[in-house]
Amino acid sequence: TNAVMSRIPPTDPSKKGTAIAMVTPQTGEVVALAQNRMWGTKGAGKTTYNYAVDLKDGGTTGMQAGSTFKIFTLAAAMEAGISPYTVFDSSDDKNFAAGPWGCTDGQYFGAYTVSNSTSSGQFNMLQGTAFSVNTYFVGLEQQAGLCRTVDIAKRTGMTLANGGELPTVQSFTLGSVEVSPLALATSYATMANHGVYCKPHSITRIVDPPWPTTVSTASRTRSPGSWMRATPTARSFPRSSRSASRPSAARSQTRSRRCSRTWSTAASEAAPVRP
Repeated sequence: TNAVMSRIPPTDPSKKGTAIAMVTPQTGEVVALAQNRMWGTKGAGKTTYNYAVDLKDGGTTGMQAGSTFKIFTLAAAMEAGISPYTVFDSSDDKNFAAGPWGCTDGQYFGAYTVSNSTSSGQFNMLQGTAFSVNTYFVGLEQQAGLCRTVDIAKRTGMTLANGGELPTVQSFTLGSVEVSPLALATSYATMANHGVYCKPHSITRIVDPPWPTTVSTASRTRSPGSWMRATPTARSFPRSSRSASRPSAARSQTRSRRCSRTWSTAASEAAPVRP
C-alpha cells in the first residue's frame, strides 16, 4: 500500500489511479493487492472498486493490457518452432493481408494496418522484443497463428476482467483486450513457473475457532511448451528488470492520447513445480 500511496497519493491532482498485484508463481498465493484509493462513495481519492481484480471479485471491467500481451506471441512462436533469428519486415504503417491467420477452424480475418511507436525496419525476435515493435509482433502473430497465440494466453490463466471469453482479434498481441492486474500477474507467474498454472488464492488456512482448520490446495495446470526460459529472447528484455540470480523478464506499456494507461509487469523464473 505504501508503494502506491507514496507514488501517487489518493488526492493527487492528476487523479490517476494505480494498483499492484503480486503472485507467487509456485503456489498461486496472492501476496499483495494494493491501490491508491480509499474505500468510499464521496470525495477525492475514494472508490468502491478494487482496481486490481476482476469484475466478479469487486473490481472493474479492466484496462487494455497493451504490449504486456506480446509475451503470448513470443510463446506461440516458440511453440510453432519459429527461430528467434528469423527476420521480419517491420516497417511502419504496414498492411497485413486478409486470411485465416493460422487458424484452422474456418475463421477469416480482414486486412489489418498497424503503426509503430518505437522503431521500424528489419528485426528478428530479439530485436523486435527489445524495441517492442508493433508491426514485428503482428507479423509474428500471423506466422505463429492467431488462434495459437490466444490459446497460449488462455492456458496461462488469462481471462477478461468482465468474465468474458478472450476474443480472437488481430490486435490481440497489442493488448487491445481489457484485463485486471491480478489476471496479468497470474499469467506471467505461469510463464515463470515453467508453464505450470496455479490458481490465484488469497487464503491458505482458517484456524480461528469455531471454524475447523481448512487448508487450500492450489489448482495447477501444465501449459507445455509455453514457459519462459533463459533464452536469448528472454534476455532481450531490459537488463534493469532482470534478477542477478535467475532468469527474469519484464514488459512495460504506456498509452497516452486522450487517456494514459501504464503497465509494468515482471516475472522471475521459479523452480519447476509438478502437478
